[in-house]
Amino acid sequence: MESDDRQRLETDFDPPYRPDAGAAATLHPDSLANGSVNSFFGVVAPGTPRWNSTAGVGTPISITYAFRDVAPTSYPTSDNGDPTTTFAPLSTAARNEVRSLIAYVGSITGIRFTEVPDSPNATIEIGSFTFTSTFTGYAYYPNGSPTAPSGTGGDIWINRTEVSPVGPGTFFDQLFLHEFGHALGLKHPFVGTTAEQLITSFDRVEYTLMTYQNYGDLSQNLVPRWTGSNVATSWLYRSDYGLLDVEALTYLYGSSSTANTSDNTYRFDTTAVFQTIVDRGGHDTIDTSALNLPSVIDLTPGHLSSIGIRTQADWLNILAAQGMPSSARTTINNFLSQHTTELFTGLGDVSINADTTIEDAIGGSAGDSILGNDANNKLTGGGGNDAIDGGAGIDTAVYALAFSNYTVTRSGTNATVAAKTGLEGTDALASIERLRFSDGVVLLDQGSNGPAAFRLYQAAFARSPDEGGLKVQIHAMDTGTSLLQLARNFIGSGEFQAKYGSPDNAGYATALYKNVLGRDPDAGGLKVQVDALNGGLSREQMLVNFSESGENLALTQVKTVGGLFVTFVDSAFG
Repeated sequence: MESDDRQRLETDFDPPYRPDAGAAATLHPDSLANGSVNSFFGVVAPGTPRWNSTAGVGTPISITYAFRDVAPTSYPTSDNGDPTTTFAPLSTAARNEVRSLIAYVGSITGIRFTEVPDSPNATIEIGSFTFTSTFTGYAYYPNGSPTAPSGTGGDIWINRTEVSPVGPGTFFDQLFLHEFGHALGLKHPFVGTTAEQLITSFDRVEYTLMTYQNYGDLSQNLVPRWTGSNVATSWLYRSDYGLLDVEALTYLYGSSSTANTSDNTYRFDTTAVFQTIVDRGGHDTIDTSALNLPSVIDLTPGHLSSIGIRTQADWLNILAAQGMPSSARTTINNFLSQHTTELFTGLGDVSINADTTIEDAIGGSAGDSILGNDANNKLTGGGGNDAIDGGAGIDTAVYALAFSNYTVTRSGTNATVAAKTGLEGTDALASIERLRFSDGVVLLDQGSNGPAAFRLYQAAFARSPDEGGLKVQIHAMDTGTSLLQLARNFIGSGEFQAKYGSPDNAGYATALYKNVLGRDPDAGGLKVQVDALNGGLSREQMLVNFSESGENLALTQVKTVGGLFVTFVDSAFG
C-alpha cells in the first residue's frame, strides 16, 4: 500500500505577494476500483472489491461509518507510521464536514450511510494520526461484509497535518473523498494492467478525483484573490466526485433516483469551482448570466463544460473588482506572469453526469458557445455574439426584446439573429427550431407550407391564428391538402360565416380588401374582382388570391421572411 510517488502540490512564490502555503497533496495509491474504470463513463471492471460482493453488482446496500475516538490498541504499521502512537480524533469541524461529504455520496448512489459510535464493526472507520511520510492520507479496500468488515478493510486514515482547514474547495474535502473512494472500492486510474487502466486523456481531475494528475495538463487550478493589501493564491480542490467516479460508484452500488429531482437552477459566477452536476429529475437550468466571461456550456450528458473561461487579463479584472487598486495592476500582472501555467482557466470545470438531463441554459454577457442535448432545450445566449446549437429535439433560442428589435436571416438549416440595439449582439444558430421574443415566437421549422397557412388563416379570419388551428392547417398541407381546399374549409366554418355573413359578390370582395389588405378597395380593383366572381371564379379561389397577393406578401413579410412569426407563446412552440 505504499508508493514511491511523492508528487506535491505546493508553491514557494516570492514575497510580497506570497500565496497561501501550498498543501502537500500526495494521495495514497491504494486504490477508481481494483479492476478500474476502463471506459469514458467509468464502468468498473469485474472483480473489484465492493461491500455488496454477496449480491449482484449495482445492488444498493447499507453501510455504517464511525469516527475513531481513541487510538487502536494495535494496528499494522507502514511507511506512514504507527496509528497507535500519534493518533488524534478528528475535530468537530472536520467530522461535520465528513458527514456532509458522506451525505453527498449517499445522495447520488444506492448506498444508505448510517453513522454509529466508534466500533470495529463499523463498515468504515475514520481516524487521524501524524504520518512519518509525506503522504496525506490512505485507505483500505472493502474486505468482508458491511456488518463484519475484515481486518483493516474500509479503514481511512488522514494525516494530522491535513485535517484543517475544511470546507468546499479545501484540500481536506478532496483528500477525504479520494480516500473514501478507496474505502468503497475505487482505485487509481493508472493501477493495473493496460486494459484495466483508464485512458490517459481521462486521467485528470476534471474526470476523476482518484487521479494523481493535477488539473488538466498544466496544473491550472491556482486561484488568486485580493486580500485588501496584496494578492494571495491558493489551490482549488474538488468537493465532489468527477464524472467517472460517479459512474463507477453507481455501477458498484446503484444510483439514487431522488438526487435533485425538483426544478433546479445551477448558477455560476466568477467564483472558481469544480462541479459534477448530478440531477435525476425536474426541469433544470445552467445559469451563467452573472458572468462577464465567455463560457462553453455543453448540455450533453457525460460531457465537460467550461464555465467562465478566464485569461491572465481576466484575472486582473476580477482582482480589480475585489478591490485591487489600479496602481498595483502592473506589479500584480508581473507576479501572475510567473505562474501562467498554473492559473485557473475555467476549462473543463463543470460537467454533467451521464444520466443527467439539463433542459435549459443561460449565457452571460460575453460571447458564449451553447450546445443543447436531446431534450427540448431553451437556450439564452445573453449578451455578446453567441454560437448556439440546439442539437436534437425542438429547441428554442430566447431573446429579451420584441421581434422588431432583431434581424433574422436564414441559410439552409442555420439562422442568424442580430440585435438592432442593446447588448445581445449577433448570434449564430444551428439546429434551432424556435426563436422566442418578448412578443411572440418565430417558428423556423414549419417548412414552406407554414407561411402560406399562416397568411391564409389571417386572411380568412382577420386575426392571428391560434396554436392548435395553425398546427392543424400546416399538417394538412404537409400531407397533401391544397391551399385551395383549406380556403374552402375556412369559408365553410362557423367563424367565417359569422364574420362575413351572406354578402353579394361586391360585398364579399370589399370585405376581403378590408380584412386581408387592411384598406378600402379602389374602384378599378373592386370591379376586377366582382367581374371575376360573376364570371365563375370561386370565392375560395379569390380568398387564396388575396392571401398570396403581392400586396399581402409585403404586409406579412416581417412575420414570415426569416421564419413564421406568431404571437402565441406556449410549451409547444417554445
